[in-house]
Amino acid sequence: MSGYFILGGLFIIVWLYSLFSVITGEFKNSNNKLVWIALLIFLPISAFLYPFMGTKQLVQQDKHNGNSERTLSGLFETFFPFLSFIAGGFLSLKLYKYLKVTYGLSSEDHYGIWGLIIMSSITTFIFTLIIIFLSAAIVGVLGGKNIKRIFIVSILATVAYFFIHTGINLYNKQSVKIEESFAQADKFYMDKKYEDAFAIYLKLAQEGHLGKKCRIGNLYLHGEGTMQNYIEAMKWYKSCAKENNMYAENNLGYMYINGYGAKENAQEAFKYFTKAADKNYSDAQLNLGYMYQNGEGVIEDIPKAIEFFKLSAKNGNKNAEKALQELTNEGIK
Repeated sequence: MSGYFILGGLFIIVWLYSLFSVITGEFKNSNNKLVWIALLIFLPISAFLYPFMGTKQLVQQDKHNGNSERTLSGLFETFFPFLSFIAGGFLSLKLYKYLKVTYGLSSEDHYGIWGLIIMSSITTFIFTLIIIFLSAAIVGVLGGKNIKRIFIVSILATVAYFFIHTGINLYNKQSVKIEESFAQADKFYMDKKYEDAFAIYLKLAQEGHLGKKCRIGNLYLHGEGTMQNYIEAMKWYKSCAKENNMYAENNLGYMYINGYGAKENAQEAFKYFTKAADKNYSDAQLNLGYMYQNGEGVIEDIPKAIEFFKLSAKNGNKNAEKALQELTNEGIK
């Protein structure tokens, strides 16, 4: 995920640089300025075209300094923000690791995160100033305008870096919190503290973190940790089944065959059991065996029932072994 933040940051830098260059630059044709402003606002991706196409439409400054100096200035203006962004980030992370060890800062707590953000910004800004002075020493003969432009774009790079680093660390902190909450809820669930588990699962789901939708369905189905509610259970199972979850598919089959949360519907039950069985889920294979054996939702077919019982037993289902034994006792092989 941090890779997306970095790519987004690079895009922001290019866009800000292009916009600033268009606004402050003098174009050979004034209409081109309006065109580029419109493109950058309504089609931001055009920022990647501007350094190659738009800059050629600008009135060349400092002609008395020669082509080589103009080219050098252009290189500094174009690549300096990227250099500042990458190197500043590298230095800030190195500094943060030092502070973490020395002062016990941690990205898992509030002060640690803001310590990282502040130190990242300071080191990036310092690095920006150093490169500006070096740039001024190298291309000082070009005059003040280009140096000013480099400085402003560098500050924009620093601001972009600040927000990107903030986003990365806040995202990471939030991710850790979510994982810890799920782990806590899972422990409550396994310890049969269903009320506590349900409260956490439901809160996370309402916030858009739907990793345990099936568990919520289970708790509603069995009335564990909350009032039994077949309609709610079916709603959560269906949401989970859209992601091809075999447990949800099997449980939907169970609910339809028994008329829980909906009118009894053997055909729907057969459909969901089949989906789960195709994923090699032994309970669903067992349930399909029963449906073929009893002719529910499908034409009675004992050989087919035996086939599914054997599949389920092969996958370790003890109830399937019992079902096969019962058929054997009845003289059916």
